[in-house]
Amino acid sequence: DVDRANQAGLTPLWAAAHASEATVYPHAFEAYVRLLLEHGADPSVTNQDNRSILSWLRNPTIARLLLEAGAAPSHPQQGKYTEGDTPLHLAAAMGIREFVS
Repeated sequence: DVDRANQAGLTPLWAAAHASEATVYPHAFEAYVRLLLEHGADPSVTNQDNRSILSWLRNPTIARLLLEAGAAPSHPQQGKYTEGDTPLHLAAAMGIREFVS
């Protein structure tokens, strides 16, 4: 099951997208994201706090891949710091212009 979550509530797609933020080789993880999406990973999957991948992602290439695969940019987030905001609201608040345009 490509969307099976680990004990922390993260799916392989979450892990690949998150790893792209924490490495000097983000392009390697972009390939993993593409592969997971091609095999049916849910681009709008949420974690245990009902936050989507887009709610914290800063990699515009991966964000674009997720959006093209059907991720919901308007899914209200219900996390500790994001009560009711959408990924689009959060991107605008953080000044990430690539996501807003």
